[in-house]
Amino acid sequence: MTNSPYQAALDDIYATFMRVKHLNKGRFDRHARQPQRLLAIARLRGILPPSERTIKVSGSKGKGTTARIASRMLQNQLPDAKIGLFVSPEEDDHNDRMRINGKAMTRQQFVHHYERLKPQLLQAETELTGADYLSPLGIFLLIALDWFEAEGADYYVLETGRGVAYDEVGQLLSKVGILTSIMREHADKLGPALSDITRDKLTLCDTSEIVVTTPQVASTAQLKSNFKIIAPRVAPFDNLPKWLNLNNDLAVTGVAELLGCAAPIAPLSDWRDVSASFGLRPVNGHLYAFEGLIHTDSLDNDLLDRWQGDGVPTNVVASFPDDKDREPLLRLLKIRGWPVTECVLTGTRGYLDYARTEADSCGSHVTFAYDDVAGFAAWLAARPAATAPGRTYLVGTQTYIRLIRNALAVMAQPGGHHDAP
Repeated sequence: MTNSPYQAALDDIYATFMRVKHLNKGRFDRHARQPQRLLAIARLRGILPPSERTIKVSGSKGKGTTARIASRMLQNQLPDAKIGLFVSPEEDDHNDRMRINGKAMTRQQFVHHYERLKPQLLQAETELTGADYLSPLGIFLLIALDWFEAEGADYYVLETGRGVAYDEVGQLLSKVGILTSIMREHADKLGPALSDITRDKLTLCDTSEIVVTTPQVASTAQLKSNFKIIAPRVAPFDNLPKWLNLNNDLAVTGVAELLGCAAPIAPLSDWRDVSASFGLRPVNGHLYAFEGLIHTDSLDNDLLDRWQGDGVPTNVVASFPDDKDREPLLRLLKIRGWPVTECVLTGTRGYLDYARTEADSCGSHVTFAYDDVAGFAAWLAARPAATAPGRTYLVGTQTYIRLIRNALAVMAQPGGHHDAP
């Protein structure tokens, strides 16, 4: 049985990466990535985004959410415009990385635009040597830009990958760059030290006319003239983590700078489905809060303190693989006295291996395949906590969050009950 055209395109996109994956183990992006190779194709095809109508978003926490918020704000401000959004990673499937006015690219469109780019990609492949590869993220970006150009996109909101200096999105020119935070995440690819990660992220200043960021980020580096610092405000939404509230402020300022607005841009008041990393989903009288988080620096202890003090019984279901900040995160959650269950994910998702060993824990744990939506939904619904008023905090990697969002959607189908937060 032959692969579908969509799957065949994905196989092509990941082919050079998979071929030398073992050779790049332990190598930093600065040694393994050459973003200008793919950007040269964009330049040749005339699909580079116009810098004066582009926002780029990077950071260690909440960059995808900030990009989505900025895109939604642009739509609200310019209802007749076409807003192209590119995010990384995908929410459910690779074609939903690319959206125009919130609507994801179809698989057929994905294949069509990949085929348009394929001759140049094959030529670039012939020039690879040693452990070089064509970045899958860079190819996804080319597909998005080719689609945006063909559809006549008016404005672009583009999220970088894990870094900036050796990332295809990071090296595009933009009027506005938004830098959400700098933490010791992806140290194996951007580090090893926090100073290395900081140096990489701050190259956003070199390719953006103005960089909107936080006092915390600005304090980590010598202040540059194109920084615009957004001071934290009193959180307008006390049921959301402070990073998400701050994302709102960053996006408001970034959109205002892009459009040159004298009048203030209205912040979002409806948070449902804006963030792929955080959500609140009441089901059958029980509140499920999920958050994508892999490092202790990302824990919002103020929010957790509020939860601890509001009298609502809270339990935790966490999924932190060993290559993340697993032990410290579990320890910080357990010292609050909340019951903690580990969820161990197994299997291989596409081209990324999510196989996990059984949790090395004396505490409670369960094991699910990364895509066992029905099984995970049934387990969540059958837990004693699910039948009583209370809160379940589901926290871990984006792969885990993807499983959670789909499971909660199943639980909210007829026969259950789903209230909007």
